[in-house]
Amino acid sequence: MFAKRCIALVALVLAMVYVPGASAIAPTNDDFDSATVIGSLPFTDSIDTTEATVAPDDPYCPGPTNLATVWYALTAPSDTTILVDTSGSDYAPATAVWTGTRGALTLVTCNGNADTAFATEAGTTYYIEALTGSSSQGGNLMISVRDLDAHDDFDGATVIPGVVFNDFNIDTTEAEPAADDPNCFGQGATIWYAFTPPENMRLQALAYPGSPGYDLTLSVYSGSRGSLTQLACDDSSYDPLPSAPFVDFNATGGITYYFMVGSIGPGGIISQFQVQRPLESQGTIAASGTVTQQGVATVNGTLSFSRPPEFGGMTVGLRQVFAKRLVADGATGCDTTSCSPSLGNWRLTIVTNTSILFGPGTAAAQLSGDFCDSQGCGPYGQPLAVSQTVHLKRSR
Repeated sequence: MFAKRCIALVALVLAMVYVPGASAIAPTNDDFDSATVIGSLPFTDSIDTTEATVAPDDPYCPGPTNLATVWYALTAPSDTTILVDTSGSDYAPATAVWTGTRGALTLVTCNGNADTAFATEAGTTYYIEALTGSSSQGGNLMISVRDLDAHDDFDGATVIPGVVFNDFNIDTTEAEPAADDPNCFGQGATIWYAFTPPENMRLQALAYPGSPGYDLTLSVYSGSRGSLTQLACDDSSYDPLPSAPFVDFNATGGITYYFMVGSIGPGGIISQFQVQRPLESQGTIAASGTVTQQGVATVNGTLSFSRPPEFGGMTVGLRQVFAKRLVADGATGCDTTSCSPSLGNWRLTIVTNTSILFGPGTAAAQLSGDFCDSQGCGPYGQPLAVSQTVHLKRSR
């Protein structure tokens, strides 16, 4: 009898612990009827879709496999262009946009890429469906929805969510400057971005022109509308191709900074607008070095960084002149893996690439480098460059 009671008790415990499917919790917006309502723009959401399902009447979006779908509903505030962005997700979600009612939906657009843009009519409700674009069963979905036309005006500036930000393929052909837009080499086709850094940091922004002849301007401001203080202003230069205007400044945590991308003439396509935190570096070259009987020189120095670099490299060149005519010239380099310059100290041997060997005496050394991490690279247009006169002594 006791054995039978034990068996019954174990069975009851197992039944309570293991219930098939009990741990499977679908997202709250798994079904069309429970779509997450987007009340205002810009909108961002991060959800786990691994347990998302597909309803029998979910509409078909050609291409994706429709293994896991979640829904959002947006009633357009105006006639505008809306961008849906799923970059940052740990799987490859596709997005589809629909109008109408359940069971009678009309496809607006279906896209297997990270970005989907569509035109809206004021007052129309659009249903945004995020679904698997491959054989994966969902994952961590990162989705943002914003009004592409809103940042045409200062008051609709696109809010930059983090210190590393990229916006791609921005069409400014219909953008118009406001009467109170500030002037940075002209006031054509202005769009706005806003960023509030959480702490003191150095910031850099770049705008890459994508249209032929598109002469971009880029400036940054603090203050409020009608009372802005310009901190930096730059424009494209042609030689013969246009360069990317950039601004670089020290930002104070808690202060909102406004970036204005404009043009000297008509608007066009901005291939990329980027905000990053540059990786600052400093280097030194020791004033003394050594040289062997075979003419191989050794120089050393230090490197320091605002953050540990993840990739990049450095090169050291050495030039020595004898009797004003004979020149020994050579260079060598290493990257962050081969000589670990991020550790602070470096030492390199240099062999001449001319017929004249290095020897005891004075030489001119040049250190150059470029380093990056996930937040950014060295200041744009300002690579690490250090010069030093080195006295080479015969090594023992």
